[in-house]
Amino acid sequence: EWGYMLSWFIKKAGVEKYDYAVITKKEIFDYKFDKRIVEELLNALEKYDILYTHWGSWKRYDFPFITTRAFVHNMEARLPMLRQKLIRDTWPIARRYLKLGRNSLDNIAHTLNITDVEKTKVDPRMWALGRVGHTQALRYISEHNKKDVQVLEAVHKKLSVVEKPLLSTM
Repeated sequence: EWGYMLSWFIKKAGVEKYDYAVITKKEIFDYKFDKRIVEELLNALEKYDILYTHWGSWKRYDFPFITTRAFVHNMEARLPMLRQKLIRDTWPIARRYLKLGRNSLDNIAHTLNITDVEKTKVDPRMWALGRVGHTQALRYISEHNKKDVQVLEAVHKKLSVVEKPLLSTM
C-alpha cells in the first residue's frame, strides 16, 4: 500500500508489439504517483483474454499489487474485469515440471537454454533513483521490464510442451 508502480510492460504473443507505461518525475513530485500508469494498465489489460506472468498470479505478486494500486486510486470499479481474464503463471509450471534450485525467471530461462534475450539484473540503486523520478533510472527500469516480458514469452513457449492445456469450449 505504500509502494507505487514505476513502469509496466505487456507483450503481445508472437509479435514485437507492446503496451507499456512509465511514471514521470512530474507525477511523483505532483503527488499523483502511479495513478496515470495504473489507469493505462487497466485499459491495456482489457484488450487481452489470456495473460501470462511469472510469480504474478493472484496468489503471488503482480495481480495483487495491481489490485492494491487500483484501490489506492479509487479505480476498484475496474477490477471485476480482471477476474474475467485467464491468468497463467510460469512459476508454478516450472515448479511442477522441472527440478531446479531456484524457480526465478532468469534461472528457468538459463536452464531452458534461452539465449536470444537476457534479463537485466535488478540494480537496487536504479529502483531507488527511479522512485524519485531519475530519468536514466526510469529508462533502465523500463528496459528491464521490456526484457522481462521478452524472456517470459520465450520461457512460456518452451514450457508449453509440458503445460496443462487450456480446455477447449468447442
